[in-house]
This record gives sequence, structure tokens and C-alpha cells, in this order.
Amino acid sequence: MSRKISLKDIFYTIFALLLILIGIVSFKNANIIFVASLTLLVSVINFIRYRSSPFHFIVFGFILFSNYSICFAQYIKPINSIYASLFNTEYSRISICVLLIFNSLLLLFNCLPHKECSNVENKFLNKEFFNPIIVIGALLLLIVIFTFGFDRATTEGARGDISSYYEYSIILFLVGFFFCGDKKGYKIALLSVLAMYVLQDLVYGGRITSLQLLLLSYLIFFFDKKINVLKVLPLGVCGLAVFSAVGQLRGRFNFSLESIVDAFEMLADGSFALDTAYAAFYASQIFVVAALVDPVATKLNMFGSFLLSIITGGSAESNLSLYTRNFSWHGGGGLAPFYMFYYLGYVGVILIGIYIAAILRKLGRNNSYFGKAVTIYVVATVPRWYLYSLLAITRGLLILGVVFGICYLADCLMKKKKLQFNKSKSINVGG
Repeated sequence: MSRKISLKDIFYTIFALLLILIGIVSFKNANIIFVASLTLLVSVINFIRYRSSPFHFIVFGFILFSNYSICFAQYIKPINSIYASLFNTEYSRISICVLLIFNSLLLLFNCLPHKECSNVENKFLNKEFFNPIIVIGALLLLIVIFTFGFDRATTEGARGDISSYYEYSIILFLVGFFFCGDKKGYKIALLSVLAMYVLQDLVYGGRITSLQLLLLSYLIFFFDKKINVLKVLPLGVCGLAVFSAVGQLRGRFNFSLESIVDAFEMLADGSFALDTAYAAFYASQIFVVAALVDPVATKLNMFGSFLLSIITGGSAESNLSLYTRNFSWHGGGGLAPFYMFYYLGYVGVILIGIYIAAILRKLGRNNSYFGKAVTIYVVATVPRWYLYSLLAITRGLLILGVVFGICYLADCLMKKKKLQFNKSKSINVGG
């Protein structure tokens, strides 16, 4: 049954359209403080509107904190850092307008009529789907990736570097947990490996991988639970503050009380902004620089390489983040709408806004097991697809579909073969 359009929906639709118009019209001579404030406002509205859904609560909560970090560190109270070096330039004005348009699109398309969440059994784990072969295979692969897929820093202050295999290891965790059924021993084994991944990421100054895996474990075991906003919100804010502090430690191997206090003091000086967010936004501004300089042919060629990479995997030719370092140094990553802004301008921003909004509208509304797996994956990987790479929500979903499909088919064939074997055995015994 579809939810009816309310007066609130009509108001927010008009409001979102107005914000999109403001973003498009004023990108060259925008009052950046005003546009940054509007971006924060629409982020707060998105968060409040969908706080009753645990999946949207997490997604829009992270987007809100990221946008807060960007708007404060880059516009409202600029930090003394290279990451704010483009403050009040043409690139800075265009960038905040792109961010406003994208977040307004998320509000606009979630105001449209949609199917209500079903009350069908919502648990993700099911005892019927226990397959020790698949779980052990996932565990072995995860241990290999843990050992060889992470470039560990050898000097203090340098961060570890992950491979693409390490980046997509979250899919192996997801599939592994699904085929654990109700077997506690296998769940504990997977959780132990997951803890190893989280600790390794934090020790070497990372946060995105560990945050994703913590979200994944929460969603897997509490998929059908509602979130108590009053209880979870303070914990979420504290958790994000701790993760921000880990970033301030920047891969130090010294976790003394003094170094931790220093990290929180630096965090307070920066308005408790998440440095990952404003660093990724700086990279996005360099995307804008490149977009204004490169000819259309170059941008379309890069777009074609990006589309191809969704199937074949990333390469140096399709890596926009790497390519734009030719224009100015940045730390990598880039916010989702800025990839498409480089490729196709404002049309690209609108297209990616519609694509992501369409995915977010489906969260928790598909009661198939694969639908639940997609929901968990999209929510858990929001730090990566919003701040780092569009491949996480394009290629990542494709890989999830392939891996989940193969494992599901293998499980069905193994059970069918086992059933046939048991039948033939009983016939032979009876004969």
C-alpha cells in the first residue's frame, strides 16, 4: 500500500525545489555562508523526517554530520589548513551549491509517494540458511585479505592503505554472517575476524573501514529493531567524536592519555568537525577546478572509463580522484555528487541525486533476503559512497549481487544434492 501525500510532503517538495533553484542560479555569485546554512538546514530536515527508520536514521545522520563538518570547517568557521585554502573562491562557491542541490534532491524524491514498510518477518539471519562450507570459505578469504590486502605504515603519523579487495571485504562479512544461520560458533569466529579488521584500521589511523564494519555488525544482529533516538543519538555523537579523534592521532603508535587529550583538544578547536569529511570536500573542490578547465571530450572519456570500471574494476584511467591530483594535491576521495559534476555538470548532479534517492527510498522495504542484504550494505557503506567513491554504491552493489547470487545458488544445489542423497539412502535401506 502506498503512503498518501500529506501537506508536509507538499511543503517539503516546494521547499526542496526552491533550494535546487537557488543552488543552480546562484553558483557564481553565491553568498557562501547563506548557502552553507541552507545545506545544513536541508540535512537536518532529512535527518528529522526519517528518524523513525533505523536505516535512514543512520544514513542521514552520517550525511548530516559530514555536511556539518564541511560547512563549519570550510565556510562558517574556516580552519587554518590547506583543506580550507579555496575559501571564498569560485570553486568554493560552486562546490557548496552542488552540495545544496544534491541534498535537496534527496529530500525532494523522498517526498514522493512510496510503499510503506511491510510487517513481514524482518530478521536478516535465518536458521534455514546455514552452510558451513560457505562460512569457512568466507573466513579463509577474509584472513587472506586481512594479511595481504592492507599496506601497514611503518612510520609514525602515516596511515595504512587498503587494497580494493580489502575495501569490498564487507561483502564477504555480510554473506558469511547470512550463511551462519543460528550457529553461534561461526558467528563468534566471524565477529573475531571483524574485530581484527576494526582494530587494524584504527591502529593505523583509518576510520571508514572500521565504521562500516561496526555498522554492518549492528545491522545484521539488530535488523528488525527500532532505534530509540533519545538513547542512540548521544551515543552516535560520542562515537563520531571518538572516530574524529582517531583521525587527529593520524596513525600514531602511541595511544597515551596525553596524546588522546591532545587529539580531543585539536578536535574542539575545529568545532568537532570530521576531518575525513572536509578533506574529501577539498578533493571535491579540486574536481570542480578540473571540470572548469578540462574540455568536454576529456570529461566524457573519463565518464566512459568510470562506467566501464563498474563492470571491470577501477584503473588509473578511470580514477578521477587520482587524475585530479595533476591539478593540485589532495588526500583522495571525493563526495558522490562531485564525480558526476565533473563528468556531466549539473545534469550529472541531478542524475546521481535521483539514483541515490531511489536506492534510499527502497531501504527496508524489500523483504526478500537479497533486498535485506542490499539495505544492510547501502547503510553500512554510507561513509564510503558519500565521502569517497561512487563505485561503492555502483560496482559494490553489482559485486554484492554476484557473490550473494552465487552463494545462494550453491547453497540450494548443495541442499538439493544432500536431500537426493538422503532419499536414495533411505530407499536402499528400505529395499
